[in-house]
Amino acid sequence: MEKSDNVAVVRLDVKWSDLGNFDAMYNEFEKDEFGNVEFGCLSISKDSSGNIIQSTKEKVVSLIDVDNMVVVDTPDALLVCPRSSSQKVKDIVGVLKDRNDECASFHRTVYRPWGSYTVMEDLERYKIKKIRVVPGKTLSLQLHHHRSEHWVMVTGTECVYVGEVIF
Repeated sequence: MEKSDNVAVVRLDVKWSDLGNFDAMYNEFEKDEFGNVEFGCLSISKDSSGNIIQSTKEKVVSLIDVDNMVVVDTPDALLVCPRSSSQKVKDIVGVLKDRNDECASFHRTVYRPWGSYTVMEDLERYKIKKIRVVPGKTLSLQLHHHRSEHWVMVTGTECVYVGEVIF
């Protein structure tokens, strides 16, 4: 952009914050009576303040005697660190990439044009996936010579793929 001769500038009078780390997020979001920021879960804190707590609505997250921490619990990973050290997450991702761990690049839920699938369990001899098919979309029929597949219809748009038993 510095070398362009065709640039226009427009005045913008708004508050700006680069949410590049958890400390910036902490400063932007509403805090509870203990100074904690909570996303998506029921948190119960005892003598704990200044924390960021994120999990799923089905999970209770309890913090006791901890201050200024980040606790992020997702289906893929759990992060617990001081807020001041949260920028080091990139170092952990680097280690995972060096180990060729696919969780550094892929989430448990993968989105496709036909819908999505979530890997529920992945063991040596079998894999279980929950598959969601968008209404009107279809999956391709496949033949596997070294595994069998078993399907269970859960709802009109959700299947559980119980299978991939490897021979």
